[in-house]
Amino acid sequence: MSPGDDPLAVTPPPEPTAEPTAAEPVAAEPVAAELTAAPRRRRGPKARWIVLAVLALVVLWAGFAGLTVWHAKTSAQRGLDTLDAARKHLTAEDLLNGKGVGQIESARADIEHAHQELDSPFVSPLDIVPVVGRQVRSARALGDTGSRVLEAGIQALHEVRAELKDKKAQGPERVVMLRKVQATTQKVLDRLRSADLGPSKGLVGPLARGRAKFAKQLRELRDGLTRTDKLTGGLADLLGNGGHYLVLMGNNAEMRAGEGMFLSCAEMTIVDGKITIGTVRRTLDMILPDNAVPLTGDLTQLGHNWGFLQPSEEWRNLGVTPRFDVTAPLAARMWVAAGNQPVDGVIAVDVVALKALLGATGPIQVDGQTVSAGNVEQQLLLQQYIDNAPYGEDQGARREKLGQVAQGALQAFNDGNWDYATLSRELRGAADGRHLMAWSSVPAQEAGWTAARIGGTLSSDSLLVALVNRGSNKLDQFMHVKSTLTLGSAPNGTTAVKVQLDVSNETPTGLPRYVEGPNFGSPVGEGVYAGIATFSVPGSATSVAVNGTDYIVVDGPDGPTQQIGGWFTLPRGTHRSITLTFILPQQVRQLAIRPSARIPELNWDTTAPESGAAPAPWTDGKTAVVHWTHLPR
Repeated sequence: MSPGDDPLAVTPPPEPTAEPTAAEPVAAEPVAAELTAAPRRRRGPKARWIVLAVLALVVLWAGFAGLTVWHAKTSAQRGLDTLDAARKHLTAEDLLNGKGVGQIESARADIEHAHQELDSPFVSPLDIVPVVGRQVRSARALGDTGSRVLEAGIQALHEVRAELKDKKAQGPERVVMLRKVQATTQKVLDRLRSADLGPSKGLVGPLARGRAKFAKQLRELRDGLTRTDKLTGGLADLLGNGGHYLVLMGNNAEMRAGEGMFLSCAEMTIVDGKITIGTVRRTLDMILPDNAVPLTGDLTQLGHNWGFLQPSEEWRNLGVTPRFDVTAPLAARMWVAAGNQPVDGVIAVDVVALKALLGATGPIQVDGQTVSAGNVEQQLLLQQYIDNAPYGEDQGARREKLGQVAQGALQAFNDGNWDYATLSRELRGAADGRHLMAWSSVPAQEAGWTAARIGGTLSSDSLLVALVNRGSNKLDQFMHVKSTLTLGSAPNGTTAVKVQLDVSNETPTGLPRYVEGPNFGSPVGEGVYAGIATFSVPGSATSVAVNGTDYIVVDGPDGPTQQIGGWFTLPRGTHRSITLTFILPQQVRQLAIRPSARIPELNWDTTAPESGAAPAPWTDGKTAVVHWTHLPR
């Protein structure tokens, strides 16, 4: 070991240099050497000038590089501001119709310019500078990715617009059109999947926040395009391969859990892209005998929770569980038990879904009346009952208009007189609110419906609030419901959850008896709402309790959730508060608030701090995810 290797070692002092003595005269060589070195000292100022020049160049380069980075930042910010404005004010329909494409192209040009500035020879040497280099590389990668993503998006928009422009596809042409749209969507997805956002660690605050925001938006874009891809593919498979579907038609004037009561149904046949709707039948006329479809096996939980309502015999009670992945296959079995041929799948539509369809196809004629997106809710929820009141309080001469409107709307869709962008927007909104749901026994189609989020399924973090009407009336449209979510800290890191429902019966007077009651079999009088307040909560929840109802009628597991509900009555003009409480384990830090499919929509608010994902207040037209980290005790 050398002395330098030992931290305790003492380094000996250097040996002294011998000095000349009188007996040893000083040699002349050093003097000569010193004399010959003197001219080099005279070149010192030139060397200093060289150093100063180099320093000046370095300073000049640094200034130029800094100015270039500043220009890049300005261009990037201008592009991002343009994109933000476009995102806030433009819809998918606007883009497909050409509106706002110029804004996106301008934003892409600004972001591309920023990337080129950061990729210039003046800035590239900064890559090796500690800390600074990481910021430059991250900003350059973000600019490159942003430019490529926007370029792919603009190209896709032009391709889709060219494919859809002035085309009213019918029959097999629809399948070709959908496949082309799907192929374009997949090209953009391929670009997004290969996107490189550069370094993520050690970034300064503004850049770190910008990168995180961009990464979040990129994930949302991937998610939305994946959904579009799967939905388009599922529709193309359905129309191209053909098949038979059972269409269940629900009326939101009388609600079940997360869907309207199924009052009508029909078989839909698809051949070569063409849709044919069979005879619309009243479900009231299709009640099955006892045990025609036993509530055993995969239906055991449904039987435990809701067997007293015979959901496998009475079609109008099919929707007592909000899990359409249970309701739909049960409906398919009941259809066969009623003497019909097997179907490949089941589709559920309600008044809002029909409104969406009419918004794309335009008005239709039903019994000499014009039904449009503007009046279909009023027609189906109330006006049809007012118009038929003179026929008698038993409504014996009345035909449920819901099925006729559904048949007419689907026929208008089949005729092809609709705009793709409008149809896509309208149906997407209906699907978000559980107004359009689909299930298939064909695995490829079912995968498409699930990926498109129209499967009507619940997850282990779901929370869904519903009022199940049991008063044999049509009063749900007059029930105004506000729900307040409160989160709090509980022992051992768990979360205490409280949901308070404030329910008001705002039924007006002077309505037909079929609407306000009492009707045959009703347990309550005129204008009184009778029902079951039901809650689907995460399966991991403990200490689940409901207060404010008269008594509990359902309490048990339901797939990844638990369902609990209590009976209550509410006379006209009165109000009631119903409270749900439960405890979530430590590892659960979010709730997905699922839509109730009610008209009007259920209003939500939250008193939980740091629950940033969901707006407050909001209406449940689509799923809202509430997540949290730290909660006050």
